[in-house]
Amino acid sequence: MIFISYYTKNTPYESVINEYLLPGLKKFNLQYDIQGVQDMGSWAHNTGYKSKFILEMLLKHKQDVCFIDADGEILKYPELLFNIPNTYNIAIHWLLWDLHWHNIENNEHLELLSGTMVIKYKEKTIELLKKWIKAVEDNIEKKEQKTLQDIIEKNPEYSVYNLPVEYCVVPKHNGTIPKYIGEPIVYHHQASRKYKKRKNWGLDK
Repeated sequence: MIFISYYTKNTPYESVINEYLLPGLKKFNLQYDIQGVQDMGSWAHNTGYKSKFILEMLLKHKQDVCFIDADGEILKYPELLFNIPNTYNIAIHWLLWDLHWHNIENNEHLELLSGTMVIKYKEKTIELLKKWIKAVEDNIEKKEQKTLQDIIEKNPEYSVYNLPVEYCVVPKHNGTIPKYIGEPIVYHHQASRKYKKRKNWGLDK
């Protein structure tokens, strides 16, 4: 398996990936392919490229890939990511939304998180990715992870492995980690909270 990610060139995300994702990949001697891409003009277009990028990398390397967002920091060796059974098409985390954000025990509101994903090199998975790409193109302003969630929920033929929350830790807006989460393995620094708005890039002349 190879770890993949991308960043928009000449934007703060170039520093983000160098600060968070790359050090962990190097520390744990993980094989990776990180690509810089041109800014596509908006946060929605830049993040929407994720579906195309994953398919490109899957076809390029012809093996399973693990996508981690540029702001994902690998804190411990991610053993589980290498052991997802081949019966699955994709491994993702389904966030318990009410528990995470409001400390309310409720399993009904699940939110797919695309910050850490293992994508298996299989024909059925490629089919899933092509559906994701088209759905993103049809509604670019919709969050790419919500688009993927809709596809998976409507197409039960795709086999989905639920990654433990420790592999896709998202801090609350005050920077704390909910108590139900154990020791983080992949911690996402949520750079988009700062850089989603282009005026915060600090690139104005």
